[in-house]
Parts: sequence; structure tokens; C-alpha cells
Amino acid sequence: MKRAKKNQKDKEKILIVDSIVENGSYLEESLNFNKFIKREKSSLGYKTIKSEDKINGYDRAFFETLKNDKAKCFFANNYRFLEIGEFIDGKLDGIGGIYLYDYVNKDEYEFVFLFGRFKSGLPHKTLYFYSSYGDEKDSHIRMDWEMGELISINKDSRNAKEELWNKSFMKSNLFYYPDNKILLNKKNFKNKEWWGEYKNLYLTNVRPKHNYTKEDKINQINEFIKNGKNLEEQFIEAPVKINPTSIFGHKNFFLDKVFGKFIGYDRGFYKTLKNDKAKEQFANYYRKLEIGEFKNHKLHGLGGRYLYDYQNSPSLVILWGNFLNGYLDGRVQYITENDKEGIIVYLSFWSKGELIKLEKRDKEHAIEISKDYYVNPWACLNIYKGVGIIEEDYYEELLKEDEMGFLDAVDWWDEYKENYQKW
Repeated sequence: MKRAKKNQKDKEKILIVDSIVENGSYLEESLNFNKFIKREKSSLGYKTIKSEDKINGYDRAFFETLKNDKAKCFFANNYRFLEIGEFIDGKLDGIGGIYLYDYVNKDEYEFVFLFGRFKSGLPHKTLYFYSSYGDEKDSHIRMDWEMGELISINKDSRNAKEELWNKSFMKSNLFYYPDNKILLNKKNFKNKEWWGEYKNLYLTNVRPKHNYTKEDKINQINEFIKNGKNLEEQFIEAPVKINPTSIFGHKNFFLDKVFGKFIGYDRGFYKTLKNDKAKEQFANYYRKLEIGEFKNHKLHGLGGRYLYDYQNSPSLVILWGNFLNGYLDGRVQYITENDKEGIIVYLSFWSKGELIKLEKRDKEHAIEISKDYYVNPWACLNIYKGVGIIEEDYYEELLKEDEMGFLDAVDWWDEYKENYQKW
């Protein structure tokens, strides 16, 4: 039995992977846990995987983690030689990396690695892929996964400074050539220094999960407020003038390069939560976007705060209403969703950052609220109708593109202005 070749047809690759998963044998694996980091429920270290036949050999255990045809096609010609990261029951479970080969012949091979979050050995959510073959855009890829299913492949693109986004992020990452062979200034994954950096990035700055106890949530939030760092942010002014004493626009927030969708924290947001009830309710979230009326770089007036948590469902929260110097104040719509109930709406009551109470609204009201303009602002902020994402200065460009019709961003802010006058 032989693994697939890179140039084979997709149908052939899928058949070969499925056959190996059903009837193949396993490669020899050896786990090596380090003594630098101790965890109660997991172990940190690396796993070596040995293949006797580098040209035609296969990796059944790896193929078992590929849960859909898209993943099988993409990795059918690869086999593992190394895994690094956090393990539970011998499988990657946490932040880690898989390193693979594809030997075309004894003198020519492709070196591949995939790093990000794993769950029970399966790639999960956002991961980054590198290949020693192909051009820069093809060899540095961001992938979206769902428990071993490869959902989407996002090739590299250039930012306003003509830098490749994925490549720039990956080359600065701890998992990029962790054996120190290429980037001689980097630490080696077998050394204490490498794992010290791993701990600082992926184990120290973990925000609370939704199922933590109230006490644990509050204590951790208080520690971040006291000793944490603020997120990087970017404000973009909108093409509207409503109140001459305010600025209108939106603010994006960026977690540091620590796979922040899963880890990271938002000190600036936590500082706006002024009582234990608010800290407990929103401890596992961070800001992705703020939009509306600003004074002194803070929401002040009618606006929205959009929160994310990719660790567990629900993943999105929208808080829309009145802000006072960055604090929620008065009646605020609190919108979220989950797989069981769908969209959920509360009317929340606040006093200068203190959460007073929540009143859950009925399903009919929740469905009606979901149609409001502020529930999905990204479509109007980042995308032309039928055109790609704009990197910067896009409001100015939007206003120039009259021939494209009445554009989304202008539509959205017109509706905001109308509601602002009523509010």
C-alpha cells in the first residue's frame, strides 16, 4: 500500500486515503514530554514519528484526522515526522504544530508544517500552513478547520505596505522552523528557552472560559486589569457629520500574535466592566469592533461593541445602545446566539459600566431585532457590493465610486444617522 502522489487526481487521492484509514498499519511514534512546564490535565513536549519507507510510506494515524474530502486531497501525499505542543492522551490538544514530509525521490522532498489549535488530535479553527514548494502566496496559507474538516483555504495577500500578511505572521511565530536549522537566531523546541516563550504566549495570557467558576473569572479579569497589556487598535472615521463635538466611525481591535482567537485577552474592555456581575458575564470575550459616536477615543453616545469568544459557543455578542466615556450606560440591547436556541436577545440595564440586570426577550422580538442594521456592520464597513476587501482609506474611495450604485457604507451610516436623531 502506497500513499498518494502530489499530482494525482483528487478522486484517486481520496480513495487512497480512505483505503489506508480502513486497512493500513500505523507508524512508530515516540512521545517526549519536557520537564520545563507542568500541567495537571495535559503534558507539553514533542512526538517523533518514524517512517521506514520515505518514498511510498503512509501515515494512517494522520489520515484519520482528515475528516472531509477537502482535507484528504490537500494532505494525501504527506506523512508526519514531528509534532510539538500540548498533548492529552497522546494527541495534540491545545496550541501545537504538525511537521510533515513528502519525498518525491531520495534527493527531493517537500517540507510542510501546520500549526495552530488542535482538539483531540484534530485541526480546529484557524491554523497556518507552510510548504517549501510553490510561490510565496501558495506556500503561506491560512486555513479554517472544524474538528478535522478543512473548511476554507486563504492564500496570502499583500497589505498596504506590500507585505504578505500570512508570511509576515508565520515567520515571526515560534512554530516556524522550530528546530533552529533555518532561522539561526531562533530557539530550539527541545530547549528551556523555547518552552518558556511557549508558556508566555499560550498558557499565561489565557482569558477565562465560559464554564469557569464566578470566582475564577473575576480573579483572572482583575489580574489582567492590574498587570495586563492593551490590545492594538485602529480607528477609521466615517463619512458623516452629525454632532460637531463628536467623531463618528469604527475601531478595529487586534490580538497579538498568539493565536488570539483562542487565547489572548482584552484589558481595555475588562476595564469597562465595573462590577462583578459584568465581569462574570463577559469574562471570556474580547472586542473585535466598536462603531458609533466617539469622544477622546472612546465610545460616547450611540454605538455598538462587538465581542468574540472562539473558545466555546456562543461566539458572538453585540452590545448596542448608549455609551458614556467608554462605559455602557442605560438600556442596552444584548444580542447573542447558540446552536440550541438560535438568536437570543436580552435588554440589559447598565450604570456607568455596572451591569444591573438582564431581561430576556421573547423569540418573536429576538427575530425582529436580528433584522436591525447594527446586527451585521461588517458587510458595509469592509466590502463593496460584489468587490473584494479594502485595506485602508476605503470610506474616501466608497464616496468616489458613485457609478457602482448607492453603496453599503453610505446606506449604513444614513440609517445610523436617522436612528441617532430619534435616539
